[in-house]
Amino acid sequence: RVIYNGVPAPRLTRSREDVRGILGVESQNFVVLVLAALRAEKRISTFIEAVAAAHARDNRIKGIVAGGGPDLEDLRNLAEQCGSSVSLLGERSDVADLIVASDAVCLTSWTEATPIALIEAMALGRPVIAGSVGGIGEIVVDRETGLLVPRPDFGLFALAFHELATEPSRARALGEAGRARYERLFTVDKMLDDYVELLHLVMSSNGSG
Repeated sequence: RVIYNGVPAPRLTRSREDVRGILGVESQNFVVLVLAALRAEKRISTFIEAVAAAHARDNRIKGIVAGGGPDLEDLRNLAEQCGSSVSLLGERSDVADLIVASDAVCLTSWTEATPIALIEAMALGRPVIAGSVGGIGEIVVDRETGLLVPRPDFGLFALAFHELATEPSRARALGEAGRARYERLFTVDKMLDDYVELLHLVMSSNGSG
């Protein structure tokens, strides 16, 4: 029996409009957010290159990276070389505000277990764009709550960004479906209920034996 980790719904401190204003994001921009430690396995360079490619096709598409780590300065340099369509914010404590200020949440890493950032994105009604690796396929339902990319190719991620940017109503629908999936499977209450049910089942089985 599988019991998923319950994740508390992140708490907001500011409005979407306020955060986008602080970040210098315009109302027409389609913002894709990555929340990750900046290490090699997260493949943030793939994200930067994907946003740059998508931005070249549609200049409304922007990228934001929130997180610290040993690769921060190198990645900032790469972002500048790619035309500054991606902003690297460093470590942040206002994760929920950043999620709500974005239009989609992405992970380009090619090794993952059960990334909390994607569950938090779903809890706040944002579609997910991620690689089809590890436990991500158990969190995200492809074409229902987000888009899963089959290979770690920046071009495929760029196509996914462009696809949702050009269909905002679909992006919202994916986010709403993600929120419903979070409520059904990934809340703390759901996790506790599942553990209680399992313990009762084990106790009942032991008693009958």
